Amino acid sequence: PVADMHTHYKWSQLEVTTPEAALTALRKQNISMAVVIGTPADLALKLEALDPKRIVPIWSPYRAGGDWFRWALDPSTPKRARAALASGLYQGIGELHLIGGFARRFTSESVLDKLLELVTEYDVPILIHTEFSRPTPMRRICVAHPESKIVWAHAGAILKPHYVCEIIETCPN
Repeated sequence: PVADMHTHYKWSQLEVTTPEAALTALRKQNISMAVVIGTPADLALKLEALDPKRIVPIWSPYRAGGDWFRWALDPSTPKRARAALASGLYQGIGELHLIGGFARRFTSESVLDKLLELVTEYDVPILIHTEFSRPTPMRRICVAHPESKIVWAHAGAILKPHYVCEIIETCPN
């Protein structure tokens, strides 16, 4: 059995793949658990409704294409995230893209900071996708929020392996 910690089900996939067909594909690949990021978020719930033992829905701030860089500028994101977590329907927050050239500076007043506080409050993980050529942004995030459970998608994608190891050693969360 395989656990997939980073599965997407988006509006564009829904146009060609029904929820039933998506679940059939997971079963054929022997995926016994899939953490699903819906765009919009409720698409993950459609899969979970059909197979609640296999699907773990997490709330995504993405409502449509292009939201991967807009979420951090939207002051409604933390409020929407709180409502989603309070509903008990979602088991975390993600995927949040932090990509060099598109990511804004994250401060204690940023949307990201508020989301990291929420996941600590609700004791759920947050899935962060980073693509920086230096380790500083991710290190800053995890050190500032040591109680947050962070799932680091792609381990930085373009970071050199020694930076990935450095971040993991610095940030056990």
